Amino acid sequence: MFTLKETVQWLGMTAFEMWVHLVTLVIFTIFLTIKVEAGWEVSWWTIFIPLFTCDGLNAYFSVIVFIRLYRERGFRIAGLRLLWSGLILALLFAFKMLLCKRLEGEVGVSHSLAMSPLFVILVVLAIRACQV
Repeated sequence: MFTLKETVQWLGMTAFEMWVHLVTLVIFTIFLTIKVEAGWEVSWWTIFIPLFTCDGLNAYFSVIVFIRLYRERGFRIAGLRLLWSGLILALLFAFKMLLCKRLEGEVGVSHSLAMSPLFVILVVLAIRACQV
């Protein structure tokens, strides 16, 4: 098992960001279970609200971390951290948006197109793992 320090270094997220992801994932899972098992008649966009909220909170937190890193350590470290966080958040947002569109049937989005941001994330994480 990885320690918290190793996980933070490998994923490029702080413990707070991982906590936000975990809490919103639990809320999303509860919503998803109610929709699937109890027949809750809401759109998929409503079910995904906790995950989109997580993206917004993590984007806000990343900007705060960028400002603090810029003041303390300089532009290079702060810029790389912002670039990494921004890339992962953008890919996660694209995946969630495409998946919602696929589930709602709004656009003829294929499964491979909806899952493609996840494959890019896996490649980027593999590259980062080699650097750490």
